[in-house]
Amino acid sequence: APSYLLLIDQRTQNDHRARIFNLLYEYLKFNEVDVKRFFFISDPKLCFNDDFPYGIPLAQLYALNRSARLLILTYGYELFSPSSNAWSPWTRVFLQWQDRAILSPLPTQNWGAMEQKLAERFTLLPATPLGLAAAIEEFKAEEAKHWEDYLAQITDAVTEPIFYQGDLIET
Repeated sequence: APSYLLLIDQRTQNDHRARIFNLLYEYLKFNEVDVKRFFFISDPKLCFNDDFPYGIPLAQLYALNRSARLLILTYGYELFSPSSNAWSPWTRVFLQWQDRAILSPLPTQNWGAMEQKLAERFTLLPATPLGLAAAIEEFKAEEAKHWEDYLAQITDAVTEPIFYQGDLIET
């Protein structure tokens, strides 16, 4: 059975999105999937979990998990140089993983040039249960598909941004 390495973008100590993504990890563990989970703040050059509370560099994480399928739960924009929008040099380590995907929480209607660029190096799909299932399907596929080919079957993806209008509960 394949093993998985989850890298979860955690912007703050009480990041609700990271906590939701952590539920995915807990679900996989509960179902006896071989999975390890790490968090990172903004960019995954340094990742941490209970075993590595002070962090572990991404290159070392690869050395310990080279055969794992990599799933990164993030927008992915931190992988680019802010001045040029080119890939940051440190991101080359990701190319060493054969199976790698980014599951993005961004509404698919807002996907554009940056997501096209992410799809050059990663399987890019929405951060939903069906997005995860599509990523696993893509890892097993002989021929790669583009994320647009999956969107019709990922019916649980947020397509449009949610704007709060009036009462929060009603929205």
